[in-house]
Amino acid sequence: MKSQIQVIRGLAVISVVLFHVSPNIFPYGYLGVDVFFAISGYVITNQLKLEFENGFTLKKLSDFWRRRLYRLLPSLSVVVGITCVLSVIFINVTDLDTVAFQGSMGLIFLGNLSAYIFSTDYFNHSANPLVHTWSLSVEAQIYLILPFLVFALIKIRNFFHLWASLFVGSVAFGLILINLVSLTQSDFFPEDWNSFLFYSPGLRFFEVLGGVAVALLPKLANRKIYLMQFSVMFVLTFVNFYGFNSWINTMLGLTCVSLFFHLHFNRLSRTLYLFSWIGDRSYSIYLVHLPIIVFLDSLFIHVSHYSNVIRFVTIFLFVLFFGEILFKYIENKYRMKRPTRC
Repeated sequence: MKSQIQVIRGLAVISVVLFHVSPNIFPYGYLGVDVFFAISGYVITNQLKLEFENGFTLKKLSDFWRRRLYRLLPSLSVVVGITCVLSVIFINVTDLDTVAFQGSMGLIFLGNLSAYIFSTDYFNHSANPLVHTWSLSVEAQIYLILPFLVFALIKIRNFFHLWASLFVGSVAFGLILINLVSLTQSDFFPEDWNSFLFYSPGLRFFEVLGGVAVALLPKLANRKIYLMQFSVMFVLTFVNFYGFNSWINTMLGLTCVSLFFHLHFNRLSRTLYLFSWIGDRSYSIYLVHLPIIVFLDSLFIHVSHYSNVIRFVTIFLFVLFFGEILFKYIENKYRMKRPTRC
């Protein structure tokens, strides 16, 4: 099971890196972040099921949050610290305050707020090498309420079929309503409504809930029905972000979710071992990739003769190398120290 999940993580982080390396060639690679949220909901729910099998206590809750901090904060702190120091060399002086503020807000898991304030359009390449920490902040914010939700759903699991249908229906209705209102009364919403939704934990929470629901599904033949239901939910989410005409986004979103379910039910092929290896290091790779891209691009500007191929290969080698260093000496080290489970 773990290998299948790591393959999906590997594919997701590669797509995100490709998007930041060349958004014109890989314009939909950012969807890998959405896949991360769904995987997180699935994995964390399975762990919480074991944690809460004998009941819910404040100690179990505090242990869960402590393990999440052990998982996220050490590697994030190292990357933020090194990036802020190197930014003095590679980043324009006028942008240093933005980098420092983004890093400090990311360390207290409010990076999505600072990203919304200073980098409203995530899809425009910016000199902020820490803007990608917004997704970690959203994830941490969701962790504050996810244990309560999972425990409640475990208790009403006998009524899960009814709950699933009501959940999908309510999400679909809510997203359609948001689209209709935004189309008919655009003055009611802020001008940067799409950016607000992009960085908001509210709508991302529904992506996490997709993984939560799959983890709690009974092992029955009608899983395909639920696959169709939750795929529809994801499709509506992507349409909500990027408009009714963005059918490519919709198809890619559906493909990502379907791939998640497909690999969940099949054994890992040896040909996918590389993606599994990258998936093990996906968090570290995600953390280092954008600072490396921003810093190397600032160097490539001063090189008179270089090709896009050289830039592409150089960035990927640096990302994999420093991702491995961070994984081996920081992430894995603190993972071993934290309590068992999660």
